[in-house]
Amino acid sequence: MSTDAAPPSSSPTQFLNPADYEKTMTLSALVTVSGVRQAVGFLYAFAGNQMRGVQATPSRPPFGPYSGSSVYQIVLYANGDGEALTIQFNGGGGTVDLAESMTFLTNEKKGTATSPFLLTGVAGAAPPSSSPTQFLNPADYEKTMTLSALVTVGGVRQAAGVLNAFADNQMRGI
Repeated sequence: MSTDAAPPSSSPTQFLNPADYEKTMTLSALVTVSGVRQAVGFLYAFAGNQMRGVQATPSRPPFGPYSGSSVYQIVLYANGDGEALTIQFNGGGGTVDLAESMTFLTNEKKGTATSPFLLTGVAGAAPPSSSPTQFLNPADYEKTMTLSALVTVGGVRQAAGVLNAFADNQMRGI
């Protein structure tokens, strides 16, 4: 079941169910906000107000011109070609609309780990997040806890999605 939702700047509880979509494409991107390469944060893709991809763990290629840089490798989902996708990034200081957009093409591979697609944005170009902070830096915490859970929404067991944990307005797990 697809859930239409507002972009992350107004809702921290985005839900993406890959099983709702028949087609995929991939994007390997280097994210720069206000001239600064982003090393941690969330990269989101939307078709209208439907989330079509999310990535919170960048790769760091050990070789090549972007060796050690954070490259976000995200799978994007759709049911057919031609949908316009917008991209957003949240590194903890609010969500930024990125200047680049793209059209969904089945099996397209946009960028690679050693030659990433460049995404750029300007901090302050989007309103700051009024929702709980969508940023998690494990180094900020001394203790950990593990949760194993079956998630049921409306009586239906969920097989895919993103489970987040919050303490007040701070993300504490993903």
